[in-house]
Amino acid sequence: MKKRIACTITMMCLLTILTGCGKKCAYEGCENEAVNKAGYCKEHTCTVDGCTQPVINNGTYCAEHGCNVAGCVNKGRDDGDYCKDHSCTYFSCKNIRIDGEIFCEEHIDKKCKMDDCHERGEDNGYCAEHTCKIMGCDNPVVDGKGTCKEHLQYACQSSECSETTYYYDLSKFSEVSVGNKNYCYNHGCKYGGCNNEAMAGKSFCEKHLKTVKENEQKTAEEEQAKYKDKEIVSENGKYMWQVYAASDSLHFSATCKGSGYFGIKILDSNQDFFDLVLNEVGSYELDKTIYGLTVGEKYFIQIEVSDGTISYSWTGTYGK
Repeated sequence: MKKRIACTITMMCLLTILTGCGKKCAYEGCENEAVNKAGYCKEHTCTVDGCTQPVINNGTYCAEHGCNVAGCVNKGRDDGDYCKDHSCTYFSCKNIRIDGEIFCEEHIDKKCKMDDCHERGEDNGYCAEHTCKIMGCDNPVVDGKGTCKEHLQYACQSSECSETTYYYDLSKFSEVSVGNKNYCYNHGCKYGGCNNEAMAGKSFCEKHLKTVKENEQKTAEEEQAKYKDKEIVSENGKYMWQVYAASDSLHFSATCKGSGYFGIKILDSNQDFFDLVLNEVGSYELDKTIYGLTVGEKYFIQIEVSDGTISYSWTGTYGK
């Protein structure tokens, strides 16, 4: 029994030594209990898995894993001493940046030559934004535009726009271009052959916006006219109308006067029999509804009269 107690006490002491339990955190000013063999509490221990070193800059990482810039609490790059916000951006350089720049002292000459630009320059000394957008040209852009002075005719004329004209964009892919020669895709009128600026928030200039609306209205009217009732036969007491169903039923009204035959049939789009509306001899008043039509489908209404007169009408189509 005494051996078991002694063994338990020994294990507890060993555990205390290994974990730091029972000791105060070694971080200056901290009264928390230590949780690891390095002697630091959870709050002041680096958060990288397996690391027991103290944090720096009141952050969550130690000197090995955190950014070494005073006051920075970011995690350092795996291959360097600084975080991505404080490391030089020149390819794989690990040096610290100059304040206000994205390069270190060694690579500061690699930044874009354009005034007030902090981006990395290409082989021509200018960043992509400040290099002429015309293919093959390495000249710097004219201030506020997307092309150099030599290619200014291809720059969008809209104020503060740095894009090239839609004409140039199309000409890169085709020898024949109908794009706007003065404005980019977003600012130019898109009506074929027009080089004017589009109205704000529109795709066309004032002139061609009106033209487009008139064309759309004309097209809509022509489309609607296709569905109007059309009389295609009217001779020798026989009449035939081409109609389109606007509902699933047609209601017929007719007044027949005379001693002869009066007949009304509905034919389908192939002019095959669909339904019988009227089949009478002698004067007759018709008030009848036919059901089962398909909306938008074409039908034919056939009317036959001998020895008499008929006045008729229907509803359920798009009208005359």
